[in-house]
Amino acid sequence: MIFFEIEDEKYDCIMIYNAYPHFTDKEKLAAKVSQLLTPDGRFVVAHGAGKEVINLHHSNVPKEVTSQLLSAQEECEYWKKCFNMDILIDTQKFYMLSGTIAL
Repeated sequence: MIFFEIEDEKYDCIMIYNAYPHFTDKEKLAAKVSQLLTPDGRFVVAHGAGKEVINLHHSNVPKEVTSQLLSAQEECEYWKKCFNMDILIDTQKFYMLSGTIAL
């Protein structure tokens, strides 16, 4: 995945909606998102369906362009190094993890 940004631009919030499995290097993604956020910034990863539906949808997609969606608790591990995780939702109909910059 290629990131485009204005060098000095910082964001209050970065939302990744219905695209998270396509970021195959989650640790690199978390680090980059933390660099792009303001000191009180928030990131959100969300899907309008549960992980089982998302994983089934991606089951025939090549591994080079998608990854298996883990439980919100497991995915949280990639983000804990840079963020205070305060929202984890992992139901059959909705999936979300979110946090603020760890100071």
